[in-house]
Amino acid sequence: MKRKFTLLQMLLLVVSAAIAQSGIKEYVQQNTHQILTDNLDTLYDADLEKFGEAIGNKRIVMLGEQNHGDAATFLMKGRLIKYLHEKKGFNVLAFESDFIAITEGWGKIEKTKISIDSFIKRNIFPIWTYCQTIEKLFYNYIPQTQNTPAPFQLAGFDCQLHGAFSNKNLKENIQNTLNRLSYANLLKNHVTVVLKYSDSLFLNRISKNKTLYDSLVIAVQAILIADKTRQELTSWEVIVFENLISEAQRLKEYGSKKATNHFYRDRQMAKNIEWLATQKYPNQKIIIWAHNGHIAKNFGYSYDNAKEEKFMLGDFLFKQSVLANELYIAGFTSYSGNSSWATNPKFSGTIAKPKKKSIESWVADQYNFAFIDFAKYNNTGNPEAFSMKGSIVSTVVGDHTPYMHYWTKIFDGVFFIRNMYGCAPATLR
Repeated sequence: MKRKFTLLQMLLLVVSAAIAQSGIKEYVQQNTHQILTDNLDTLYDADLEKFGEAIGNKRIVMLGEQNHGDAATFLMKGRLIKYLHEKKGFNVLAFESDFIAITEGWGKIEKTKISIDSFIKRNIFPIWTYCQTIEKLFYNYIPQTQNTPAPFQLAGFDCQLHGAFSNKNLKENIQNTLNRLSYANLLKNHVTVVLKYSDSLFLNRISKNKTLYDSLVIAVQAILIADKTRQELTSWEVIVFENLISEAQRLKEYGSKKATNHFYRDRQMAKNIEWLATQKYPNQKIIIWAHNGHIAKNFGYSYDNAKEEKFMLGDFLFKQSVLANELYIAGFTSYSGNSSWATNPKFSGTIAKPKKKSIESWVADQYNFAFIDFAKYNNTGNPEAFSMKGSIVSTVVGDHTPYMHYWTKIFDGVFFIRNMYGCAPATLR
């Protein structure tokens, strides 16, 4: 039987063929959209429409960063978050910070500016809260939305326990949970271990005695196993215990060079995001704030031979989660400049120059900020490797190192910043 092609189908075939023939350089040059400003206060948003079109109906947008000292990126992320909130209906903002502290604590504070300011500074990682370019977003815009019909809700998704809310309330909350369980007496030894060692999970209390982490994992797992038949724990209590396990496993290998040094953390972060999207905020659109390396997917390009222990957060969500089709992953890259952590000047340095055949060199010289969506290019089915400073293979200081990879498979789109600069101390610190 002969196939009949409509005029539209013929046009689509011609366009696809042209894209495939042009290659990645030509695609970038023809599909880079200029962003005029990083000013959160601007009333102009036409320059972000291509970003909005790229997202479409996706429910979860993940915004990366090359380094935790990239002040220019933080400023741009603030503007993007405002746009997503006001124009695209995103009402939940989740940070690569203490899942328990922010997610639970947010619901327990008064939504006044003073309370919000204090909560943010004490529960989100200070690498962000101490950086000056983040102030308008954190201490002005988020509090202001609380007096609107669509207030921002804050959450965390990191299993690392560092927030003041967790520090103050976690052990008591665990005690209250265990006291409620009808089978707690049957697990008295395990309950004792959980309460005794839970303090060792906080970042500033890392123990040299690694065996206690094994004891804690065994004890919490015993409680979860016992509850499978009784189902007395709420979904929140279950995932809190799962975070304790993951953090204990992570801390046992803290500082090691094993691939699993990040594995336990990234796997749990993916589970936490899935819980937020399906349990806490099932009908809400969510923005994820994290490092490029965590949100990256397809790091090995093909999952056929990939080892799960090398997966990052983005891999777990893209490969194993029910959320896979609801994600839009946006990485960041930059041309030149420097980076410096707000909390530690040792983590600073000059950004490496881009390679000649790189996405950074293909962006028009007159563009200080730009956005490139890879959807049309990926539809050709013939991706090319090219150089980009996407920060999926890096050290703390060298996050802006050029790297050859199939970047269009790793990020759905990329934001470009020509002149990067590091963090100055926040005035509200």
